[in-house]
Amino acid sequence: MTTPTTIAEAPLERECLCVAARSVINEIPELMADGLAGAPLHALATHAESLSDLDQLRALAPDEARLHGTGLYDVLDTLGSDRSLTLAVWVGEALGPR
Repeated sequence: MTTPTTIAEAPLERECLCVAARSVINEIPELMADGLAGAPLHALATHAESLSDLDQLRALAPDEARLHGTGLYDVLDTLGSDRSLTLAVWVGEALGPR
């Protein structure tokens, strides 16, 4: 087995990413209570929705799936609440090394 030479070549755990995205969608009302609104809310919803259907996620090119996952991670990390940081960890684990 060869070691990935770039982050983009690192394995993407699509099933875990899908579960994490579904968890984010379920937590949107609580994330809004934590202060998520406006453009970041829209970005979070767009990225999570793109990753929440496993068949659709499997059809995405790895770079596109990673782009949505990274976008989702970034919004959660920026919000910085306990809830959003927990979700960011789940998304980050599914993305692999960054």
